[in-house]
Amino acid sequence: SHVRLADLSRSVASRWRESMLDAGLADATVCKVCRTVKVCMKDAVAIGEAFDNPFDHLKVTAPVKDVNDRELVDRETVDAIMDVAGHAEPVIALCYWAGLRTAEAVNLHWDDVDLDAGRITIVPREGIITTKQRRRIVRVEPELLEYLTRRKATDFNRFDTVCAMADVGRAGMAWDYLRKARTLLRIGEEFTYQNLRRTRSTIWFSNFPSHVAAAWMGHSEDTARKHYLSVPNDLYIGGAV
Repeated sequence: SHVRLADLSRSVASRWRESMLDAGLADATVCKVCRTVKVCMKDAVAIGEAFDNPFDHLKVTAPVKDVNDRELVDRETVDAIMDVAGHAEPVIALCYWAGLRTAEAVNLHWDDVDLDAGRITIVPREGIITTKQRRRIVRVEPELLEYLTRRKATDFNRFDTVCAMADVGRAGMAWDYLRKARTLLRIGEEFTYQNLRRTRSTIWFSNFPSHVAAAWMGHSEDTARKHYLSVPNDLYIGGAV
């Protein structure tokens, strides 16, 4: 909803920030958006377009989790939730096996999937290149190859996108479907698309040269170490700590 500049207040700004978290956006993303708005309002105050900055109290720096506190997702949980995820099933598959970002998965076109070569090409939406929207080629894991081959052999091949949600105007429903699936299986909020991507990043960086894993994931090794990589429990004696 739109709010007039004169009606903005600290409480409105706080509710706006909470609404983004409720919509499923990651804390880091929300902090980035708030940081941008905070700077814009600061400039508005400087040129006399606003009397104060109602966003100046908002948290704009996301905490960096310790490498041992980052949640990884096990394969059994992935399989279980995919069985009941409905339209979110292919999003989960693409985030877990290919490490795609949620928006990349939802908007992935069949034309950008080469099953014969085992590659997915990520193309910036609307041709706009940003730090998170750059062309890259992603490895297709054998499990994902099997999944996509089966899906393409069904009626879903009539859609332009793999997940089909974007074709029918439901691109924004990916988080709603996931929440319903989590509730049905009583799985906690730690099961997120971001954690599926984080899990794949950890797997790939553990099994392939870092420059290769970084190219597939679409972020630098430094970013991976800061925000994605974790220490799997099965590396410890006994498998748990």
